[in-house]
Amino acid sequence: MTKNNESAKKMPAMKVIIKEDPEFRRLPVSGVFGALNPLEGRIGFFLDSPVPKIKDGSSGEMELREIERRLMVETCMSPQIFIQISEWMNQRVEVLKKDCPELFEAEEE
Repeated sequence: MTKNNESAKKMPAMKVIIKEDPEFRRLPVSGVFGALNPLEGRIGFFLDSPVPKIKDGSSGEMELREIERRLMVETCMSPQIFIQISEWMNQRVEVLKKDCPELFEAEEE
């Protein structure tokens, strides 16, 4: 056994304490954008909202010509964490496919 393996075996198990940050909040999102390179990964979340306008004339009818895309939050991480998040999300999707295949039927057609 190497010296590194010996010291790793002697380390006590870490206890993880989960606390909610005072600034924690839930945000609705419509989608994501991001980037991954050898130095960092980024994932940004946005929310799309329709911007209705009243049509010209006196009918009071409304029309939709714009969608406002609000950038809600951007997260920055190491490439390794980006990959781990991706793998974790893919695992959750596979479980959901088994548990609720009807959610994916339209995708397969």
